[in-house]
Amino acid sequence: MATEILSMESIRAGYGPNDVLHGTSLRVDSGEIVALLGGNGAGKTTTLGILAGTVAPRTGTVRWMGKDISRHSIADRLRQGLVLCPEGRRIFPRLSVEENLVAGTWIRDPKATPRKIREAYDRFPILGQRRGQLGGTLSGGEQQLLAIARALMSEPKLLMLDEPSLGLAPLVVERIFSILVEINACGTPVLLVEQNANQALKIAHRAYVLSTGTLVREGTGQELLASDEIRRAYLGGD
Repeated sequence: MATEILSMESIRAGYGPNDVLHGTSLRVDSGEIVALLGGNGAGKTTTLGILAGTVAPRTGTVRWMGKDISRHSIADRLRQGLVLCPEGRRIFPRLSVEENLVAGTWIRDPKATPRKIREAYDRFPILGQRRGQLGGTLSGGEQQLLAIARALMSEPKLLMLDEPSLGLAPLVVERIFSILVEINACGTPVLLVEQNANQALKIAHRAYVLSTGTLVREGTGQELLASDEIRRAYLGGD
């Protein structure tokens, strides 16, 4: 039976005097892929920031494994296994592929680093072929694979991703989504913010829709795929 591992409850948050989230609540259960959809400015990235610790809530509670972590630091959340792969990849362009991977292990036992690097190259063979290449010289798709691989070096108990398919070719997007399904099948829950709503809903067990900081829909991925309203708003349907 699935158990709740992460939740945010009645979160109000924003920047300066303005709120972006208005009493927002959601949860991720063990074994799930959860998608968070919404238009530009809906509050999706702010939601991930609240969960990762980069944005402080004005009100409300973030719970991780049943414990209130609303005021915990980014580093503390990382140590507990709450890992964010941010929008824009944010790899280190002047470090090699392997150095980028090593940078993802700073909160873990250094003795495990060689094993984790081998696992990364097994899962992403192209990174093994590029191990000495500077991160900034990789293609966009390769940089996204590197960003995901670096996040996995932290041994996440929940992997959060912000727009992993942004700007990538369709074949690369398919590969990214198949990797997320593989990661989830190996036991890691996934929280996915994604502008490619069609692909996200196809792999999501559940999904939420944000509109101007308020959750307006929730359901299974298949339910939202079948929704005329969602199709018109996010999937290009008539």
